[in-house]
Amino acid sequence: MKDKVIIHRFSVSVDCDGELYEDLGVLMLPPSYSEEGNPTRLVICCHGAGGTVETDDSQTERQVLVRYLLANGYAVMDVNGLPKEYARRAGIDIMNNVGSPIAIDCYVKGYEYCITHFNLKSEVLVHGASMGGISSTNLVLSGRVPVIAQSGFCPVLDAYGQIFLHPWSGGLPKTALGIFYRFERNESGELIYDAEKVKGYDPMARCEIADGRETVSYPVPVRFWQSEDDRTVSIESTKRFVSAIRAGGGVAELVSFPAGGHEPQDFGDPVSDPVGNTLLEGERLEIKPAVEGAFAWLTGVEKAVGRITRFYNYRWHDADIEKIEISSNQISIVINHDDYEDPIKILCNDVVGLTDLCMWEDTVIYDARLEYVNDELPPFLQKVKDAHFLDGEFYDNQPIKNNLLRLSIQLVNDIVLTIYCYEVKICEGAV
Repeated sequence: MKDKVIIHRFSVSVDCDGELYEDLGVLMLPPSYSEEGNPTRLVICCHGAGGTVETDDSQTERQVLVRYLLANGYAVMDVNGLPKEYARRAGIDIMNNVGSPIAIDCYVKGYEYCITHFNLKSEVLVHGASMGGISSTNLVLSGRVPVIAQSGFCPVLDAYGQIFLHPWSGGLPKTALGIFYRFERNESGELIYDAEKVKGYDPMARCEIADGRETVSYPVPVRFWQSEDDRTVSIESTKRFVSAIRAGGGVAELVSFPAGGHEPQDFGDPVSDPVGNTLLEGERLEIKPAVEGAFAWLTGVEKAVGRITRFYNYRWHDADIEKIEISSNQISIVINHDDYEDPIKILCNDVVGLTDLCMWEDTVIYDARLEYVNDELPPFLQKVKDAHFLDGEFYDNQPIKNNLLRLSIQLVNDIVLTIYCYEVKICEGAV
């Protein structure tokens, strides 16, 4: 029936210490899914250590964010990330895959299975909660799956600082870490952390600059939600990780709540006007702020990245600006280029500011760039942002939010017209 979610359960074979084991997976298809026509976008949701993927159930399919995504036409996949039989033989708790190499292999195999057998787009969105934070982040950093954007709730991001030094659940994650990476023990029988063995699977160590080690540039925009009073996963670690990504030139944000413990998705009053459809299988979903934020972030970045990619398909060098029109919070720029028969219009919507708009003697473009604003706002925009926020409330219809885009058009005379907005469209043949 077209009003029902289709749940497909599957298994994939994964190499664990030289032997093949079966890991369980689940794929949820939205009511709008079709085997023909436009493919459906897939979201990989990595579960936390409070649940698993079984042959008849999973933690993931009961989550509000997952059902919200399904209600809006997205498919959702998860795997256990740890074959049950291997876990039994190795002595690892089945809920603690700790984002290990085996876990990443499971997610990659699950992705390949779903893409091969269903009408899904190859590029995915990724979300992870708690222990799923390190699984999702290591999956992104592996580069083995094409990821558009990432989100996370109270994510584990530091194998040493969180899993090893501050283990929860009676130390089960720490034990799993020791078994996966074959840590040695001291005379007292305590595990000895070995950073070299974990190399490549500790996100904090990969992204944070320390002791002269090389780091990686985070490849996708990411945003996390977490409560200040989280006693399971320290928010200070998340703040460090976000700072590390920004220092490396990446796009990262942390939205914090004053309370909520280890369940930020449950904090706050229901959102009064959600951006997405909230009706699924006859049930009206109750959307809390973190769920709404993650949904809006993932879907918003998906659309924006597509437009950014399209922007760079055009040749801007040597183009000539014919005219610029400004109306309310919209700016349109019409250009001509010898490579194109008709004019091209760059349409900037929800504009919050611009610089260096003046009468130019030369209107020829040298270069043009479209990107997310992940560095400091220019002083005039920072003042606008400060003016709109007071005592936790916004006092204007256009506060400066995240997801801000920057369009920079450099002319041959070195003047750079810069426009800050939330949406950029390219219209061909427009005058």
